[in-house]
Amino acid sequence: MHAPPHTDPLPVEPPAALTGRERSAWRHLRPLAVPAGNIWLADGEALCELQIDHASARGALSVHMMLQLAVHSLRLAEGAEGLLLLGADPRSFCSGGDLRAVRSALMEPGGAAAMHDLMVGSLRRLHARPGPLVALVRGTALGGGAELLTWPEEVVAEAGAQIGFPQLRLGLSPGWGGGARLARRVGAHRAQRLLTEGTPIGAAEALDLGLIDHVVAEGAGLAFARSRTRALAARPVGLRGAARALFDGEVPEAERALFLDRWGSDAHRDALDRVRQGRTG
Repeated sequence: MHAPPHTDPLPVEPPAALTGRERSAWRHLRPLAVPAGNIWLADGEALCELQIDHASARGALSVHMMLQLAVHSLRLAEGAEGLLLLGADPRSFCSGGDLRAVRSALMEPGGAAAMHDLMVGSLRRLHARPGPLVALVRGTALGGGAELLTWPEEVVAEAGAQIGFPQLRLGLSPGWGGGARLARRVGAHRAQRLLTEGTPIGAAEALDLGLIDHVVAEGAGLAFARSRTRALAARPVGLRGAARALFDGEVPEAERALFLDRWGSDAHRDALDRVRQGRTG
C-alpha cells in the first residue's frame, strides 16, 4: 500500500545537497515560484510514484513544480525501490515547461540556465539512483515532457499515447537533457528526424523507434507499469549499476550552450506568440 501522496514545502534557501550550479539555479528561481500545479510523491516499500499534477496546463511544469522535483530527487536519491514517473491526469503526461511561467519568469537573463541546470540535475539524480526509474505515458508527452522519457530505464505507454519533440519549431533546442540522450536511445539519425519534424508520433511508432519499451491497451497502463517497476527493482542493484556505467553518458555542455543561445531569441519569442494565440504555423 502507498502512503497518501505528498509534497514537501519549498525551503527558501537551496538544499545543501544540491550541486553548486543547482544551488545558484535555486536562488534564481525560488523568488519566481508562484504555486501552480504540483509534483506529488507517493511512498511505498517496493514502489514509489512521482505524479505530475497540472491538468489545467496539460501537465506542464511551472517553476514551483521544477523546484518540487529537485526536492523529491534528493529525497529519493539513495532509494533501491522502484520509482514510477507518471501524469496524474490520464489525458496528459507532461507538455514541458508551462508557457505562462516562460513568459512571466524565465525570459529574464539567467532564467533559462537556471531551469536547465535544476531540471537536468534532478533528472540525473533520479536516473542514477540505485532503484530503477520507469515512466508511464498516458495521453500526450510533448517538448520537455518528451525529453523526460529519455531518462528512465524503461518507458510504458498506453496505445493512444502521442509523443512529440517540437522544440526546434519553437525556436529552441532540447533544454532538459533530452538531446544527446534521445540520440543514445534511438540513434542519431532517428533523433534528428524526430527533432526536425517535431510532429507527435503514436505509441506504436515510438516502440518501433526504441523510444519506448512497452505498449499496453488503454486503461491498462498503470497496473502494468507498477508491475514492471517492481519487477525491475527486484533485480540485483549491481547489475543495473554496471549496465548504466557501460552505456550512460553525461549531458554534453554543448547541448546546454545551444539551448541557452536559442532561448529568448526572436524565433523563440515569435513561436511563443503563435502558441499563445492558438496558431501553429
